[in-house]
Amino acid sequence: MSTFNTFDLFGGWTLTMERVNKPKQVIFNPPYTIVVFDDGSKSIVKCHNEEFDYEKGLMAAICKKVMTRSDFERMMNKGIESLDNKQKKTIENKE
Repeated sequence: MSTFNTFDLFGGWTLTMERVNKPKQVIFNPPYTIVVFDDGSKSIVKCHNEEFDYEKGLMAAICKKVMTRSDFERMMNKGIESLDNKQKKTIENKE
C-alpha cells in the first residue's frame, strides 16, 4: 500500500510524492555521499567544484531519491524567483 504526501511549495507549485523509504545507512566518503535506504536502494551524490559539506551531501542524496532532477531544478528556480533583490545578490556573491 502506497502512502502519498503533498507539499505546497513556492509560488503555488505543489509536489506530490510517494512515501520515501527511510535512510538505513549514510556513508560520507568525500567528495561522495552515499545513502542506503531501507528498501535496499542507494542514492550516490558527488560534490563538484566546492568544499565538501556533509549536510548538503545528505540533503542532495535524499532529494535525488524523492524527485527528478527537473523537479528539483524547477523547485530551486521558483524559490530563487521568490527572493528579494538583496537575497539574490547575496547568493550571486557566494558563487
